[in-house]
Amino acid sequence: MHLHNDHLMILYSYDKFLKDNNLYGKYLFFSRKNPDEHLTIRSIQRIINDLYERASIKNDLLVVHSLRHTYASYLLAGGSDLATVKELLGHGSVITTGNTYAHIISLKRKKAAVADINYGKEISEIINEKIR
Repeated sequence: MHLHNDHLMILYSYDKFLKDNNLYGKYLFFSRKNPDEHLTIRSIQRIINDLYERASIKNDLLVVHSLRHTYASYLLAGGSDLATVKELLGHGSVITTGNTYAHIISLKRKKAAVADINYGKEISEIINEKIR
């Protein structure tokens, strides 16, 4: 997974906090009541809504599910394959993942095609230079 250095530092700090406080369990983000239980979707919604409120963000489009789409979009745009994204999202089928994120896949293919064309032009220019 591709993460910005700032985000990696936060995760390293969180990891150290877990180690220092003997809080390692099965989950990275766990229930306050029990480190062996994961956060529920509702708990995550409450946390995110609280953060939105603190930041004075009032937008009905900013829902927790948007984070899931953002995560998947970044994975695909960063080069992850559909099968990996399918597994991470818990989709039953690669087709579901492909249909949901077809716009990202299409954009990625277009960028790759343009990069190939530009690369081809650069190679042609180098060859022409050598021939002269």
